[in-house]
Amino acid sequence: GIRVTYYCVDSTNTCTPTTVYFGHFVVSTEGTNYVRYYSTDNVNNIEATKSTSAFKIDLRNPYSQGILLDGGATYNTTGSVNADMNTGQDDVSGLWYCEISWDNGGTWANTGLATSAGPHAYADGVQTAQYKCYDMAGWETQPPAQDDIIVDTTPPVSDITSLVAMEDVIKGNTLIEGTSFDATSGV
Repeated sequence: GIRVTYYCVDSTNTCTPTTVYFGHFVVSTEGTNYVRYYSTDNVNNIEATKSTSAFKIDLRNPYSQGILLDGGATYNTTGSVNADMNTGQDDVSGLWYCEISWDNGGTWANTGLATSAGPHAYADGVQTAQYKCYDMAGWETQPPAQDDIIVDTTPPVSDITSLVAMEDVIKGNTLIEGTSFDATSGV
């Protein structure tokens, strides 16, 4: 029978097993890990050292994700908005997929690892889109990246009135008065 089993954990698959195995143990070091081990039997025969395959532990969220609506524009005059996305990165397990929310986090749509999305139809007003990615370990971007754009498809309304009195026409003077209004982007 087996007298004792020794093990070690490292990131390079080169450690010498010296810890006695008594049962399950936890590996919690982020990154690539290996467990190396061997056993000795009751008559002191020593097994050759073996190793598990590499396994990764990922404890962090993906980062550096970004989104720009219409290339970072402040205004959109068509109501049809496109998004450019930066998937960012994940150093340990790698990126799995990303999602975009055209309604400020209300609903999310899987974009895979695409770097653009749209066009999306927006109503007039300030609109916010969000973007987040998931890594292979299931961690997600926190907080999601976001960008705002002001959609203004309605032209301004202007009115000019001439307040001409008969004597002003004779003297060559004319008073012009006007008003302008734009509910979304201002005048």
